[in-house]
Amino acid sequence: MISLHEISVSSWIGMGVQICFGSILAYTALYWLLKVRPPLEVSTMNFVQPVVAVSAGVLIGKEQINTAVYASLGLTLLAVYLVRMKGKRGLQKDPKPAR
Repeated sequence: MISLHEISVSSWIGMGVQICFGSILAYTALYWLLKVRPPLEVSTMNFVQPVVAVSAGVLIGKEQINTAVYASLGLTLLAVYLVRMKGKRGLQKDPKPAR
């Protein structure tokens, strides 16, 4: 295990910048999406973000992942697809008027 004292100052600064600007970007995107898309679709963004992060780690950081990670990413994407398809079917039905 790495001791906190072994982590360089530039690494701490880099992590802080990523946390701050990453959060600002994510919340800005979420706010904008809530204005232009239905909430059901926007909520799936929270499930897709880890898939994007793992993909970026593999492509950019040359990280190694195993079969269990591939399976979990696939299940996550399948779940998002199913939620979106159910939402689209639900939006196509004519709602009954309230009495």
